[in-house]
Amino acid sequence: GLRRKYGLINPGEIYPFYENALRPALGQTLEEGQAESALIWSKMSQVAEGSEGAWLRKPKSPEEIATPSASNRPIAFPYTKLMVANSSVNQGAAVIVTSLARAREAGVPEDRLIHVGAGAAAHESDEPLTRAEWTSTPSMPVSIEKALDLNGVSAAQLVYAELYSCFPCVPKMARRILGWPANRPVTVHGGLTFGGGPIGNYMTHAIAAMVRALRRQGRTGLLFANGGHCSHNHSMVLTRDPPEKALFPQDYHYQELADAQRGTIPPLTDEYEGPAPVETYTVI
Repeated sequence: GLRRKYGLINPGEIYPFYENALRPALGQTLEEGQAESALIWSKMSQVAEGSEGAWLRKPKSPEEIATPSASNRPIAFPYTKLMVANSSVNQGAAVIVTSLARAREAGVPEDRLIHVGAGAAAHESDEPLTRAEWTSTPSMPVSIEKALDLNGVSAAQLVYAELYSCFPCVPKMARRILGWPANRPVTVHGGLTFGGGPIGNYMTHAIAAMVRALRRQGRTGLLFANGGHCSHNHSMVLTRDPPEKALFPQDYHYQELADAQRGTIPPLTDEYEGPAPVETYTVI
């Protein structure tokens, strides 16, 4: 279709559309938007430095991340290499999930038990050009807010969060749903640039890292995963406290809620000639 015709194939060519539309919607200049991305990514690099299994463990300053250089080439405007997911890694992670009774039977100490809370998922169209807007996705807040609600947890109660970080626009949107400050780390593993993680497996690393973090201190953490071209949204809570409201098995699909909030999808064509507002753009 039109995406292939114009070379918009990979996520690295699509996510900048969200970034470049989101920035003016937030009232940010280019410099302010890049500064926010660089701050969030710098904090992730600091987490990766002390994260077991992280791929790149050298902290980077916001200036290093935001400034194009020979080792930090531009990828797709306005992203540099240090702002995008690192898929060229070789890692493995595993998580063992069992019943509380079986865990106790196996001798797992009470202070090492981490409980799996309820989760929530919602999705966008697999075709990113058929979206109502480029400044948000209704499935993201549905996934995050519903997961918190199902567990009886508020954003203020979260000690940790892993907000998927394939490209800056994703944690930027997610942190605003939570009211999460830009200078507070959005990862427990290091994020997709520095923590690394093969395509489709990063959140397994994040889950393992969240378990380790909660065993050290704190009570509750949120995991938010994003996939496709801002298409798939899954959220889940891990906690030291037995979740009173989370009943299993659960139906974690909340697609109807997201669909009800979706705006009008404009017609898609490249045959129109005449004046039109520029909603978003990128340069590869």
